Amino acid sequence: GLFESKIGKHGGPATKTVDLGGGVKLELVRVPAGEGVIGNGERQPLRRVKIERPFWMGRFEVSNEQFARFDPAHDSRLEHGDFLHFSVEQRGYPLNTPTQPVCRVSWNQARDFCRWLSEKTHTRFDLPSDEEWEYACRAGTATPFCFGSEESAFADYANLADISFRRTKPAYQDREGRPQIVPEWRPAIVTVNDHYRVSS
Repeated sequence: GLFESKIGKHGGPATKTVDLGGGVKLELVRVPAGEGVIGNGERQPLRRVKIERPFWMGRFEVSNEQFARFDPAHDSRLEHGDFLHFSVEQRGYPLNTPTQPVCRVSWNQARDFCRWLSEKTHTRFDLPSDEEWEYACRAGTATPFCFGSEESAFADYANLADISFRRTKPAYQDREGRPQIVPEWRPAIVTVNDHYRVSS
């Protein structure tokens, strides 16, 4: 998830950087105060919210490298592959490289990261409220995502379920050495391709 720090009501820079130590930095962007629509109209009714004060939010998801400054033992592990998991390639797709978003972090661990960051920087950090999160993600639009709807070409904005996610690898070879394919079964939008099965 993303993390934030409250700021004053009046102007200021649009971005700032927080030093986490060891050459690792966290980039923040200023989210202005304002009003917006949140909810999806189906599971959550649409409603207007007013964000009274601007706040800072992480420009990107917290990476494994950033989270490791707080918890060096954390391992985001693998996203399991399609079939037999005997070799590293068959076992799955790595989620634990330094620049990938940290995965498999509980809400409590995320709050602990914020507390650690607050103590380290002497600035209050916390998780955004539901309203702040959705307001920031919509970036002034009335669509479900800042880039449009679920049907929009999202490859430049997010790693969602696209054709790269749907594709499967050859799972095994038959007696003649021909690869046998697991049928593509995952639900995905096949008209979009960000070229990554998981985050890069």
